[in-house]
Amino acid sequence: MITSILAVILNLAAFSALTPEEGHSYISTSQKNAGAVLLVFAYANLVAAYVLGAVMMYRGWQVVQRPSSSTTPGQAIGLMFIPLFNFYWQFIAIRGLAVEMNQRLTQGQKSINVGLGTAVCICMCVVPIPFLGPLAFVGYTITGIIFWKSVAERTKAIEADRLKVVGQ
Repeated sequence: MITSILAVILNLAAFSALTPEEGHSYISTSQKNAGAVLLVFAYANLVAAYVLGAVMMYRGWQVVQRPSSSTTPGQAIGLMFIPLFNFYWQFIAIRGLAVEMNQRLTQGQKSINVGLGTAVCICMCVVPIPFLGPLAFVGYTITGIIFWKSVAERTKAIEADRLKVVGQ
């Protein structure tokens, strides 16, 4: 999730570097080069964030798998790559993961906020909309950090419960 925050910061820095200086109507070559370098780092961090998110989603679906599960880990990730369909599918893969994990709670364990998973999905749907996109991306970054952190904690807790059962 640090990569998402870093990507936002680098994007802001790149766009400020690509803004003409006061009193000038042009962007200097050094500004263009600095902006381009910052954008490359920003997008590299975004790719890293999405890959790490996909790994966390896969692991999460892997630990909650049972015959009644709404999807498999491979489907959860794979169907996110279908253009336009992924706007619908993320509600199944992301929000559904929270629902499935909450069904596997044992006594004393903290549940995952399903509403937060829904907020992550809504922010992802709004990101492509002009003018609202940057705000939605910031919202996605904040809600995503909180949501994926709770998914990672629940995944570890479920795996630890499995090890206890196997060890008995």
